[in-house]
Amino acid sequence: MTAFPSLFWLAKAWRTIAVSAGAGRRLGVLALLVLSAVAMRAPGLAADPYTVSDIEVDVTAKDAQQAKLKAISEAQVKAFRKMIERIAPADQAARLASLDAGRIGRMMASMSVQKEQTGPNRYIATLTISFLPNKVREALSRQGVEFTEKQAPPTTVLPVWVGRQGPVLWGSDNPWLQAWQMQDLRNGVAPVVLPLGDAADTAAVSAQQALSGDAGAFDALASRYRTETVLTAVAEQVAMNTIQVTANGLTAAGPVSFSQSFNVTDGNLQATLATAAAAVIGSIQQQWKSVAAERYQPPLPKQKIRMAVPFTSLAEWSSIRGRLLATPGIAAVDVESLSGTGAITRLEFQQSVAQLQQHLAQSGFNLSPVGDTWVLQSR
Repeated sequence: MTAFPSLFWLAKAWRTIAVSAGAGRRLGVLALLVLSAVAMRAPGLAADPYTVSDIEVDVTAKDAQQAKLKAISEAQVKAFRKMIERIAPADQAARLASLDAGRIGRMMASMSVQKEQTGPNRYIATLTISFLPNKVREALSRQGVEFTEKQAPPTTVLPVWVGRQGPVLWGSDNPWLQAWQMQDLRNGVAPVVLPLGDAADTAAVSAQQALSGDAGAFDALASRYRTETVLTAVAEQVAMNTIQVTANGLTAAGPVSFSQSFNVTDGNLQATLATAAAAVIGSIQQQWKSVAAERYQPPLPKQKIRMAVPFTSLAEWSSIRGRLLATPGIAAVDVESLSGTGAITRLEFQQSVAQLQQHLAQSGFNLSPVGDTWVLQSR
């Protein structure tokens, strides 16, 4: 499960506190909980790319049990697709679209319920689902899909709304900021940090400074949120039902150049802005995947060879053994026999023999075969 504490968790903790403590103490403890939640948003906490939260299902069947089973199957497929889109470029993620629920289910590691309701023939829930990394990697490898598990450093984003009253950055008058607050900012391969918008933030940067790219203001904000880059994302109402969104600049994932118009459908501005925010975030994710995604190379199995090591003293042997264990790819050096002038060993390593010889050469050794034994000599 994700390490980020949900509102449900906070509410549950608050109920516990309410039973056991007085009002003043409750406020103090709740403040600590909120501070803990904020602290856990801080960049540097690696998210799990194979865990997907907030999967919503609402399924009706002939009875509650059937509805629940059907819902879980549906949730697995939803979570899997969301996870693949998270780590793989969109065009390559489509290669796994045909995987059915059965095959996806065999890759599932665990499931937890965030909330649920059960009726006579209906099951409604929000679920968190984790997948088995190695199983997913193998599935991606079979389809030749490049992907990345490595997260880019986080980027601070400033959402500026330009409405009839002019540009707004902070507070409840900024619906664009609210749209960003609805997004999953932490679990993508290119995480985004959204400032708290408290007194320190409002003092550090204004809407005009965000629009002009004020270097001093950006440095202050980047320092506070421990990011190296700050990106301004602008949403402007250019017509009654049209929003123009732009986000151009350098992020930790690389340069981003986003410009797109969005039509406000059914008068629902907030839903339109949420779609636009997701599109900007997707652009940042895609930029990182374009440079970080690669084909999965399964690790080679461990193997052993019998190796003779000549030396002139036990002190030299001790030095050779230390250099061997420091050589990349070597897991163990087991001694079969030892004398004052040489040792017969079993060398365990996890790489090809050619790679082993290359790494040993870099450590100052020559490894060559003599009959059914390999001989290690200092260069």
